Amino acid sequence: MVESLVSVAVRDEGSLFGSTYKADEAWASLRKLASPASFAVLVRDFIARLTREHLGYYLSRTLPAQVGQSRRFQSLQDHRMFEIALTLHCREASLIVEQFTADWYAKRTFEGALTPKAASGFVHAAFKKVRDELCVRGDMVHA
Repeated sequence: MVESLVSVAVRDEGSLFGSTYKADEAWASLRKLASPASFAVLVRDFIARLTREHLGYYLSRTLPAQVGQSRRFQSLQDHRMFEIALTLHCREASLIVEQFTADWYAKRTFEGALTPKAASGFVHAAFKKVRDELCVRGDMVHA
């Protein structure tokens, strides 16, 4: 989540860790994330990163053995290109939660119903959407 916060918060502001960056500027960057659209970008980034790390954990056990002549990846460059494509794949699959997140957040904040229980239900639904999207994409590849 910290990676996502830093990544999303600095998109418009430059770097949170620059020598001239002041604490009030950091708070201003983070406050902007309270809008539905900005919060949705943050959640999408987080879900994309978490999905990538989750898949990467399992793939890291087998992919190195797939590099070499007569194997899935002919070179380390091919392996690296797969890693880049996997990151892009997770980023694209996470798009499905962006509008869902913005709508959910706007409704919850308007109703004053932003609670841990509501957030838990949201996270469950968001990850189900991404999981379903990954399944659809997998079916398209194998069709």
